Amino acid sequence: MAQVTAPTIILKSGYKKDENVEVRVKVKYNSTTGLKFVDGKFLPGDKPADYISKVEVFYGKELVSQFDLTAATSPNPLFRFRLTLDKAEPIKAVVTNNGGQKAEATQAVSF
Repeated sequence: MAQVTAPTIILKSGYKKDENVEVRVKVKYNSTTGLKFVDGKFLPGDKPADYISKVEVFYGKELVSQFDLTAATSPNPLFRFRLTLDKAEPIKAVVTNNGGQKAEATQAVSF
């Protein structure tokens, strides 16, 4: 399995309190389905599936977004969602692969 590395949390600069902003979480991970295409059919490959299975995003202690994923997720995915920044607490993204390995990143929010 590939090593899970910390994701990147991207926020626009100059946000204000109570502003609804787009949050982006970029994950660098070379996912594979574990399948190979032979004679017009998908068959089990030489390597097992290896992919990001879950992305959880917290604002302070509150879970604000969760993505449950499958082997069909593309390598190096970018997740986007909107969030109202109403408190000066960090945003934390936790990425888990299908082998249970985790990595996380935190982005401070201040006004």
